Amino acid sequence: MVNNTGRSGKKSSGAANYDYGAMNYVCYTATPYANFLSEGSEESLYPRNFITVLRPPNTYFGQTEIFGLPDQDWAPGLNIVSTEFSVDNEARAICRGSEQAQPGLVEALCWFVCCVGVQRFRGYTKPVSMLVHTSMRKDDHKKMAEAIQYCLGRNNGIITVSRCQAVYDKVKSFISAADLCRDYPGGFGINEKEINGYLEFSAIKPHIEELLEFNASNIQINEEGEPKYHRGIHICIDNSSGDTLPGDWESVMPRLIYPKKELGFATAFIVVGGNTLSRGLTIEGLVSSYFGRSVKQMDTLIQMGRWFGYRPGYELLLRIWMSEKTYDDFQLSADVDYALRSFIRSYYDIYTPEEFPPLVKKFSKVGYLVDVTAANKRRAAVEDFDFSGQTISTPSLVDDEDFQESNMRVVRDFLAKAGKWEYSSIQKSDPVWRNVPNETVFKEFMERFDFDQGGDRNGFSEIGELKKWMKNRDLSNWNVVFGSVDSNEKKFEISGNLEVGMISRSVRKKRSKNDRYAMIASLSNPSDLIADVVRDSLSPENKKEFDSLKSKISQNSGRMRIIAGLGNTPLLILYCIDKDSKARAGSTRRYDLNAKTDMIGVCVVLPSDTKETAEAKYLHIPKRMVSGEDLTDDED
Repeated sequence: MVNNTGRSGKKSSGAANYDYGAMNYVCYTATPYANFLSEGSEESLYPRNFITVLRPPNTYFGQTEIFGLPDQDWAPGLNIVSTEFSVDNEARAICRGSEQAQPGLVEALCWFVCCVGVQRFRGYTKPVSMLVHTSMRKDDHKKMAEAIQYCLGRNNGIITVSRCQAVYDKVKSFISAADLCRDYPGGFGINEKEINGYLEFSAIKPHIEELLEFNASNIQINEEGEPKYHRGIHICIDNSSGDTLPGDWESVMPRLIYPKKELGFATAFIVVGGNTLSRGLTIEGLVSSYFGRSVKQMDTLIQMGRWFGYRPGYELLLRIWMSEKTYDDFQLSADVDYALRSFIRSYYDIYTPEEFPPLVKKFSKVGYLVDVTAANKRRAAVEDFDFSGQTISTPSLVDDEDFQESNMRVVRDFLAKAGKWEYSSIQKSDPVWRNVPNETVFKEFMERFDFDQGGDRNGFSEIGELKKWMKNRDLSNWNVVFGSVDSNEKKFEISGNLEVGMISRSVRKKRSKNDRYAMIASLSNPSDLIADVVRDSLSPENKKEFDSLKSKISQNSGRMRIIAGLGNTPLLILYCIDKDSKARAGSTRRYDLNAKTDMIGVCVVLPSDTKETAEAKYLHIPKRMVSGEDLTDDED
């Protein structure tokens, strides 16, 4: 009920037909896509008055923190997700009756056992949990639970103390306290020295031996009908079937029930399930997740991420096992979520959702995901293109000598016609060309440069639409920056009197020199986004605000450009990437570029020439639907 009326617009007959003076509705959600896209009439629950973003503390493990953002150095993701094993295929094999112990599941189980040992050594007296979510089918849940029970069997030789030690040594090397503080966006909220570090295996070994002495079982029920917990591992099948594990148990509780009070030791739980694990259920002390669901809707996928949250005192223990495709889906989801949050922060302190409906970024299929929400939950949405206010780049590059040599010629020819250049006062090694005519950028660069669209998630996948958009806009003159690294001895020659240092970039996926595409981890250097700013020309007040934002340039570059008087100036950033680029030492999710040829990368920063700023391809409710304008023109 909204405004004391039902969907028909008639007064409600409930509550003694009391005429409420006002009816307020506040929705709190992590997945607002259906709220924004399903309907917009005054009688609906569309949030026409306000939308705001709650900022979690900097100890929260969310999508952006765990999975990172494509082409954003400030959010590289945390190295706590293992995609070494094909979890999807493992889960299917188990559910089809395979008796073989699946290596990814075994590793996730061993890590869980070790974490229970760690927490018991530390005197932790709350539950420690593992999540196993691989199917929505109840029969599959039972098969998976039985496979886990078999792996933990004392006489089966699968989960042993020695194997736990090998897994512990391997998996704890994924991330250190220093890594967490460095890679957490904006810096982790706890000092590195105050984060609980890893224990020696010898310290937790007695607790692991004790844990494995017990048979893994369902939660048992005592004579009073109350749950009875032991010092071993409890396996819970959380669905409505009531299935129990094999064994002669007269009274067991198959579903998850945590102890109502602390028992003096850390109780251990492995929770297997489907739909009940997607909404509402809190998994306490979650340290290990084995996730193998293939999901088509983004909002559903986010709701399944039960590992999002806080891990006080055990920040370094959280680990997730999933397939590469599922990882890509979660990272894509983080990108869409971040774009929406940025939009809300930018515009809803000025406009209301009734004046300016929220815009949800559309995406191309890269894994299992096909849409932000189910079709019937976005029935009012329309799809459109607008590149205003967008930063786009080419993270997917073609590793072909002829292809790159052609693009290098285009770059040299274009810059020869771009006019005079000078070195940046912000990024000292970057040459800058100012006030390059839009026509020159369009005809000499955009029309001639080859933006190959075959690679995964190429930022210029809609290059045709971008060219149309640029052609139909009266854009001001451009600034052009060539991103350079002075310390690199390898140079790219632009002209006889100008050369720039090549940049080094790693890739997200291991590749051979026969692969045509290289998916680099991140293209732009944050400082290059403001390299055309002349700081000395700013007023003292603007200079002070500009400098206050420099600690987080990636998030603040748009505001910084506005302060510097460049809010309406489009920026083109060019790079030459060294084919011999190396990944950071010790990284397990970044790999050497291993390319045949040096490659040209492109980043474009477009201004917001109207308030209707959006991503390249987006979904939104038509403004007239929300504002109540006459819709009869389209009803013929």
